[in-house]
Amino acid sequence: MKTDGNDLQFQVYYESLKRREIEILKLIDSGRSNSEIAKHLHLTQGTVKWYNNQIFSKLGVKNRTEAVKVAQDNNLLENSEQEEAQHSAIHGNLPPQLTTYVERGDEIRELKQLLASNRLVTLTGPGGSGKTRLGLKVANEIANKYRNGVWQIELAPISDPSVFVKTFATLFRLPENSEEDLIDTLTRYLRDEHMLILIDNFEHLLDSASIIAEILKAAPKVSFLVTSRERLSLYGEQEHPVYPLALPDMKANLSKIELEKTEAINLFVQRAKSSHPKMKLDANDMKEIAQICIRLDGLPLAIELAASQVRIYPPKALLKRLTADIGLLPDGPRNLPDRQKTLESTIDWSYQLLDADQKKIFDRLSIFRDGAIIEAIEVICAESSHKPIPEIMVDLVEKNLVIPIEQQNGEIRFNMLETIREFSKKMFNQNQDVEDIGARHAEYFTDLVESASPYFIKSGQRYWFARIKSELGNIRKVLDWSLDGIQIQYGFRAIVALKHFWYLNGYPLEGHQWALKALDMTKGEKTQIRGEILQTAAKLSYLSGHYDRSIKYLDEARNIFVDKNNSIRLGEALVSLAITFGRKEISHDERREQIKRGMQMLIEHNAEYFVGYAHAALGELDRIDGDYVGAKKHWEACLQINQELGEQVRQAVSYSILGVIANHFDDFQLALNLMKKSIEMHIEVGTDFGYFCHAVSVMAGPISELGYPEHGARLLAASTAQRDKLGIQSPPEDEIERQKYMSSIRDALGGEAFEHAWQEGLAMNFKEMTDYVRTEIELIKTDVGVEIHPT
Repeated sequence: MKTDGNDLQFQVYYESLKRREIEILKLIDSGRSNSEIAKHLHLTQGTVKWYNNQIFSKLGVKNRTEAVKVAQDNNLLENSEQEEAQHSAIHGNLPPQLTTYVERGDEIRELKQLLASNRLVTLTGPGGSGKTRLGLKVANEIANKYRNGVWQIELAPISDPSVFVKTFATLFRLPENSEEDLIDTLTRYLRDEHMLILIDNFEHLLDSASIIAEILKAAPKVSFLVTSRERLSLYGEQEHPVYPLALPDMKANLSKIELEKTEAINLFVQRAKSSHPKMKLDANDMKEIAQICIRLDGLPLAIELAASQVRIYPPKALLKRLTADIGLLPDGPRNLPDRQKTLESTIDWSYQLLDADQKKIFDRLSIFRDGAIIEAIEVICAESSHKPIPEIMVDLVEKNLVIPIEQQNGEIRFNMLETIREFSKKMFNQNQDVEDIGARHAEYFTDLVESASPYFIKSGQRYWFARIKSELGNIRKVLDWSLDGIQIQYGFRAIVALKHFWYLNGYPLEGHQWALKALDMTKGEKTQIRGEILQTAAKLSYLSGHYDRSIKYLDEARNIFVDKNNSIRLGEALVSLAITFGRKEISHDERREQIKRGMQMLIEHNAEYFVGYAHAALGELDRIDGDYVGAKKHWEACLQINQELGEQVRQAVSYSILGVIANHFDDFQLALNLMKKSIEMHIEVGTDFGYFCHAVSVMAGPISELGYPEHGARLLAASTAQRDKLGIQSPPEDEIERQKYMSSIRDALGGEAFEHAWQEGLAMNFKEMTDYVRTEIELIKTDVGVEIHPT
């Protein structure tokens, strides 16, 4: 069908196709195979197949040839080079709005007014009434009113109230500090922030509402927009009930146009056209749709589930089916609201429309926590399925039972609304393969972390950190399931594999809790796996400041590895023990001797990363003793090893310390360049903020010596403010450097100018400090390279 400029068909097709789908469609048009497309776009072939099925469905075709023909006939490929929208300058993590939004105009305006005068607004209503989408719509529209942006927290995957504060900490990347409760760290961080926090699905964690009250009290510029099936019952809370969508008055004999303007019917029509772009609706169809919406009580989720079926049943048949099969559940729990019963009936009705393969996969999808990519679904859920998983996932997405979320790398993550997932879980638990699927889930994600583990300390670090972070929900589920006594080997293996991930990404307390549980389960054993769990516990205990406990774990691990004749793990234990002993009254010579003994074992077994770790330990001992020549030698060796490995975090730390050493040799330009390199790498990999603040702090020394003392004062102040906000303590050797820089800068500027620059630095938030480093400091001449060669 050839279109002209006035034809709406192009617009229907183009608006339904996403940017990635058009990109793949163009590659299909160029004759590339699925494997070639996957390689070109850095996707899995399963993801490409899923995109293909999405494209075929939206274009109403059956294969690649027909898809290309429709695309060419409608000029889709020629009109696809549109610019992407500019990234919002507002900070936050709100997801993009993937679908159009029905009016609710009066309600949106009312909510904006409520948020202008109330710091806690709670959207209440039954499941499926549209609370989440309404909250996101309002939050997106007022995001520019908050200096520090709008942040969303999804509570549906969290079942343990004790994890609630940790969810905040993870969102804002706050470190865990053994010397301070995490809620105190959080309230200190938010104290001067101006932001809106959108919390979704609070109803099952109402006992944690006091945390919201503490934040409201401590942070006067932070506001909350909460969705919950119940109010939080907090002082100052403004409740806003979210009712079902407006329904038509069928006694008023409304016209087709008047009916279509009604909120519930408008939503149905939009979603129906998305599922069936070629659908034509006449006046009778619109009246039947109105009856459907009335039958569904105007609940948005129920309407969307019904609208997705228009490709199978026209409105008249759909209404007949709903009338016959859907009603209130007479045997449902008495304490559930009627609309909740209707919603569950609607989900069950949609479920009954699935074929055997679709039901099987739908049931099994409840095994995932926070969703999964298609590869995981294929491995864990696909056994005995006759249809390809990408095809089934397209079916489930079209029926609004599954939500596809496109990630930054182009992979699709499939998730469910929590109410649907609960229904899916209920159906899954009736099957006989529950334990088998649970074991496959545990095996897949344990294999994943073990595959990722080597890359936590070498090239590929950034990718694998991001990948594991995206799967933390599933990994935690494996640990829960396994350490409850169900095939415990999976939990033990995961704890060992996650050691460096937990250490480098700010999860020391969580990782230690898992390790401690595993140690309790292996008490009295002298097995290899217990020794490695001990090392995980020791490393995380050290980071949390529990040095005695770390020494105890390492001492037991050392004895196990001596017994098992495992020289690599023994060498690592000896070096770690020597570092931990640094918090005790043990001479530097004794520590050096132990590090060298461990290093020799590691060298003999080519354990490069841990050899670099040993060099760093020796370098710090030399630096504390004032032997900067020796310190430089060891830190250059550490840097070279990690350059060869491609490990970025240790490289960034090495550059920073080498910059400090260069400053002691009065090579200020080289010192600044090295510190800049450190900053760049920390930003790129995005892991430890303690190291980042240290790198910013030590830049003050060479910058001041190069003639920019006011810049140095701002950096010292900004890094001090952020370190205090995050609860980070500087090691004594670094604090000596800071005090020396501060004294020198104060002398150079004079008291009044120093205080002015210092206050400017203190006023910076983390992003402002980072931007300052990347812009203002970049103006300072840097004409000396940073290539490092072993001494």
